[in-house]
Amino acid sequence: MSDFFATAGALSQELPEHLRAALRDFRATGNEAGYLMLTGLPVSDEELPETPTSTPAPVERPLLSMEAWLTLIGVELGLPTGYRELRAGTILQDVYPSPNAHYLSSETSETLLEFHTEMAYHKHQPHYVMLACSRADHEGTAATLVGSIRKALPRLDRSTRAELYRKPMRCHVDMAFRPGKDTDPLYQISVLDGHREDPLLAYDRELLDPVDLPAKRALAELSDALDAVTEPVHLKPGSLFIVDNYRTTHARTPFTPRWDGKDRWLHRMYVRVPERMTDSTAQMGDVVDFVGR
Repeated sequence: MSDFFATAGALSQELPEHLRAALRDFRATGNEAGYLMLTGLPVSDEELPETPTSTPAPVERPLLSMEAWLTLIGVELGLPTGYRELRAGTILQDVYPSPNAHYLSSETSETLLEFHTEMAYHKHQPHYVMLACSRADHEGTAATLVGSIRKALPRLDRSTRAELYRKPMRCHVDMAFRPGKDTDPLYQISVLDGHREDPLLAYDRELLDPVDLPAKRALAELSDALDAVTEPVHLKPGSLFIVDNYRTTHARTPFTPRWDGKDRWLHRMYVRVPERMTDSTAQMGDVVDFVGR
């Protein structure tokens, strides 16, 4: 795996300079929208196998073109990272509808995947979530929703901001990171953190569990503000979507699979930025263990 990423790192130097410059700028300062969207990358449906339905996804297949693009862009942004408890630590992950998927899973399709910051409860939370599209849903209705704290912050009054900064809130964890089926560990996360006029965001509509009434009210105000600035993004074949995981929350609208081998098929990669990391290894292709905040 290290050779794979070393090769990708060398090949990424051949990407167009304007693209590399845009990635450097996004890594350095982000933007108001909280995401970058690349379109028009070459992908041919005729070259794709059928969209999988099993969990885990089949591994005995060639690297797909959108997975290659995901890797080339990912190594320009930082360190592609796997999480040991999630998808068996795989770094290139498939995202597609799966029968009987849990409603909190990315494999769900016919229910709304609620707004969340990826792994907000994880000490080694990814800085970027990357999604590359090989196939869209048949009707083209599935949208990735993105709410940026840079857009939402002006909608929050000073008292609400102060409450969100006041103390960390309780947060449950996703099923993959729970040590047992009947366990439900809680961690403390700072919903807003960092510079008061340009904060970092950690948010999960399903998993955050504030204790007192002021915190609940402040979180509700934040939820309303994020809803008000939400942007829908439709991924099409050849699209590559990069989400700033420290300044946005994202969701996905429902869609109906047909189970005909042509259902929506995305590829996901998590990326960490070495200069923003503490107490963790810093190599491309690292697989990190769960550590709660």
